[in-house]
Amino acid sequence: MNKDRDLELTTQAGDVDEVAAQEAIDDERAKEQHAHPGGTLERYINLVSTVNFSFVLQCSWEAAAVTFQFALSNGGPASIVYGSILAGFGTTLVVTSLAEMASMDPTVGAQYRWSATFAPKWPRFFGLMQGWITVFAWICSCTSNPALISNIITGLVIFNNPDYVPKQWHTTLLMWAITSLPFFANFYFRKLLNPFEAIGALLHVIFFIVSIITLVVLAPRSSPDYVFKTLTHDSGWQQPIVAFGIGLLTVAYPLTGFGTPTPSPRCSPHHHPSPIA
Repeated sequence: MNKDRDLELTTQAGDVDEVAAQEAIDDERAKEQHAHPGGTLERYINLVSTVNFSFVLQCSWEAAAVTFQFALSNGGPASIVYGSILAGFGTTLVVTSLAEMASMDPTVGAQYRWSATFAPKWPRFFGLMQGWITVFAWICSCTSNPALISNIITGLVIFNNPDYVPKQWHTTLLMWAITSLPFFANFYFRKLLNPFEAIGALLHVIFFIVSIITLVVLAPRSSPDYVFKTLTHDSGWQQPIVAFGIGLLTVAYPLTGFGTPTPSPRCSPHHHPSPIA
């Protein structure tokens, strides 16, 4: 009996020594990071800036305002109404899942890190696949925003100058110019990101209210049959299901930025993700 007790105490002492040694190693690493400022990132974004960044990045109603015309020719009003409900329901399920994983493993890597951590089988494979999907999503997202803005600018130019004939290279140059603004801003004017994000978040709310009031007061009214029962396929697709599916892409696009503001953890060097229940 005494031998078993001694063995248990020895094992516990060994575990304590191992934990103490690991903590000592972590403390030394933390001291080295603080001793070499070049190895750490400059923290100039606070909690308020993070919330403002999420507002500006999501920009759901702005994205809907500049893309809904595509759904009018691909599905029509019915596709917009019912597609918005379907997309909102599906997005809520995905957001709930991401929030649960973020609570267990808060990390900048987000989806591809979680795929590699929580996948029941072949986690490294699914993490790799999710990483490449994320890369292509970044490329498409970074391309879509300059494309939409350049189309708006081109449309305004045509509206004010009917003699203007747009060329494809005009749009390409506009997209390059629009892309260069955030590129150089993040490199050389990053200290201005906080006030710009605050202004953007404020305008995001103000202009939403202004736009809704303007539409309610000045927009012409459509009949309920046109809104809830009209399914169009003016783009050339004859099958209503295909037209509805293409229109669904338009109403789902404004909801695709919900995963990007996933915050990185402000944790100690001893933080470890909670295990899966």
